[in-house]
Amino acid sequence: MVGKCGRVTRDADGSVLATLVNYACHPTTLAWDNKLISPDFIGAMRDVIEANTGAAPCLFLQGASGELAPAHDYVGDTAIADKHGRQLGYAAMSALESMLPPRHKLTYRGVMESGAPLAVWLPERFEPSKLVAADGFDIPLPIKKMPSVARMEADIAACKDRTLRERMFRKLQIVKTLGDSGTFAMPAWVWRLGGAIIVAHPNEAYSCFQQDLRAALPDFAVVVMNVTGPELGYINPPEMFKENIYQVWQTPFDKPALGVLTKTCLSHAKKLASIGDGNKR
Repeated sequence: MVGKCGRVTRDADGSVLATLVNYACHPTTLAWDNKLISPDFIGAMRDVIEANTGAAPCLFLQGASGELAPAHDYVGDTAIADKHGRQLGYAAMSALESMLPPRHKLTYRGVMESGAPLAVWLPERFEPSKLVAADGFDIPLPIKKMPSVARMEADIAACKDRTLRERMFRKLQIVKTLGDSGTFAMPAWVWRLGGAIIVAHPNEAYSCFQQDLRAALPDFAVVVMNVTGPELGYINPPEMFKENIYQVWQTPFDKPALGVLTKTCLSHAKKLASIGDGNKR
């Protein structure tokens, strides 16, 4: 899954003050065999980037990773988590190293005739957008028909299977939060920072959510964040609901939820994107 990364620089000398990495992957390298408190792959990723950017702090932004996890996960060996982190860190450093100096872009300067006509692109200074705008809103996500709190409490009391009892307890907390209105007002946020659009929500959307937003906003660097608040469940593509998988039976959200989420966030993002102030990127 393609991520996004960026940097914050000082106007005076272009020195790096901070870096940002937006990547969509569950930090689930480590599991039940691990007894340590660990940042999983994110820790080693930050170590790599901070070591190569003058110790500037690195901020990790969790992407739309509903169905994405490391290929080698659920282990107890922290070295594997660190290996994953270095892999991501070096990939991010490759992108950061490809950037031009702050306030510069490549501009076409014409053709140099040689053995072949050669296109000449040279760095040129420009003033990037300084626009800052934000929007917070609630999205009425449709929810499945859920059992009553009383019914679930009775089922939990009668259950003798520890694993099943834990699953039922977690579902009970979700039912208590959702209520019985048929929809849940989920908070979401959109920011515009110059040529970037940032979209955030508290649940776990599948990666097609960020892919669709980026495709619809090609002139902007689009950052999408999952789990930015109290999470209730996965937001899955409708075709996944025929599958007997965790993301489907765990989630309280019904089939249309992903479409509602995408349409609503895109509407708010386009409003901010339409504010004109010159260069977007």
